Amino acid sequence: MKLRNVTALLVAGSLAAAPLAASAQYGDESVVRAFADRTSAYIGAGGGWYGVDGDLADGASFGDIDEVDDEDIMFKVFAGGKFNSWLGFEGGYVNFGEADDENASFEADGFTLALVGFIPVSWFFSPYVKVGGFYWDAETSVPGSGTSEDDGTDIFYGAGGEIMFTQNIGARLEYERYEFEDQDVDSASLNFLYAF
Repeated sequence: MKLRNVTALLVAGSLAAAPLAASAQYGDESVVRAFADRTSAYIGAGGGWYGVDGDLADGASFGDIDEVDDEDIMFKVFAGGKFNSWLGFEGGYVNFGEADDENASFEADGFTLALVGFIPVSWFFSPYVKVGGFYWDAETSVPGSGTSEDDGTDIFYGAGGEIMFTQNIGARLEYERYEFEDQDVDSASLNFLYAF
């Protein structure tokens, strides 16, 4: 399934869930305002699909997600906190598994640390952007050229939407781009979180 189709499905699911969150009852208006403005810590996990675009080795390259096999999935865990309703921080671990086709294979994982900027549209929905550092290990393999391992620190960034179904339980739909020197990895994921 193409990455853009997966992203469209996730967006549609998020939009369909929004009215359910809006219909939840939290008492009087002051409680809703307090919930929207509060600071909080959270943990979460999720997964999705990714595509690799870039030179792997000796000119071999991946195309988009539709040119590799169906095992091109990723998962991640994360934890963070909000200083206020507009700004927070987040750290996490992401694993890209192994993407391969007949020309090459790519396997990577790493840790992230980022600042997150929220736009509190309502008490239950906040679009957000994030930018930070990505501390990664990667392995690439090309038939006839052998396997190479590398690690490094690069930038990553992303954007998404956060929907809170209750005061503690929510979901995120997000797009992220991770950079690995010559490779750019784009991902679309659906994540669930628990806020304290």
